[in-house]
Amino acid sequence: MKNDRLAICDPDEKYMEKLQQYLISRSSFPFSVSIYGNIGEFQKENAKKEFEVILAGESMFQDLAEKESSGMVILLQDKGIMTGKAERIIRKYQSAETIRKKILELYADWNGTVKVHGTAQKDSSLIGVYSPLGRGIQTSFSLLLGQFLAKKQSVLYLNFEPFSGLSGLLGREEEKDLTDLVYFLGNGKERFLYKLESMVSNVNGLNYIAPAYSYMDIAAVKAEDWLLLIHSLKECADYDVIILDLSELVQGLPDVLRECSYIYTLNRTDGVARHKMKEYEDLLERQEYQDVITKTKKLEFPIFKSLPATLEEMSYGELADYVRKIAVMPA
Repeated sequence: MKNDRLAICDPDEKYMEKLQQYLISRSSFPFSVSIYGNIGEFQKENAKKEFEVILAGESMFQDLAEKESSGMVILLQDKGIMTGKAERIIRKYQSAETIRKKILELYADWNGTVKVHGTAQKDSSLIGVYSPLGRGIQTSFSLLLGQFLAKKQSVLYLNFEPFSGLSGLLGREEEKDLTDLVYFLGNGKERFLYKLESMVSNVNGLNYIAPAYSYMDIAAVKAEDWLLLIHSLKECADYDVIILDLSELVQGLPDVLRECSYIYTLNRTDGVARHKMKEYEDLLERQEYQDVITKTKKLEFPIFKSLPATLEEMSYGELADYVRKIAVMPA
């Protein structure tokens, strides 16, 4: 049951119904959504319990903005009128996904009273993916694992690599990235859920946040801030699984791995690879991270004839067949 409430007020009922259906279809959207075609219906319901967010069409905005309300009023702009009187504006005719993100971004940054969320209803499993042998196909593996798990569970994927290649692979660039979320947390956790969900995108059922634009941004984040992010995700966000696609740039990497429920390490035993793995495990032993080794599952990939070059190709072929066989939660 979602305690936060959002009202859409607009005379265009077909528009409201479509937007309502999309918003409620996103299970992570933290508001219940009601629609009202006239002021009277809305005011009657709002008098019983005030809405946290009111999305108002131009023909209804003025009346709603003039009423005293503890909720945040957003102008659903159509023809561009009254923009000078609205502090918060969302263009009416754009993708429902863009509207969803903008609502959450505005609410996270609002200076009014935001309801503090308690503990998430789900106990998230944290999966770490890391190899000291160089990342190679680590990102392809992590993305496939996430997509296969997402067929039955809600999954969030986070990439910590210096050059992930995700923007090219997905064919899109996001305005905000993972380090923006980390720095937002510095202001407190009260609005974290809204900021998080304003940044989440989806591909083939897998939720993800855009990786850092610059490797220097990743390296600059302190170990305690990464841990705060992980704890906040587990505490506030309702995901069944959170996948961390990790690299050595992450300060406090062993402590981050220690937080994981399971760890996948891509391994090889040829040439210098076995010596690298031994050095990595010896380091964990010396620094008393034996528990990280214990919950690590080494995966020795066969030699693939070809690897996916596009997102469309990723769900097919040898690598996909391999990952599909292990895409179950470890015992």
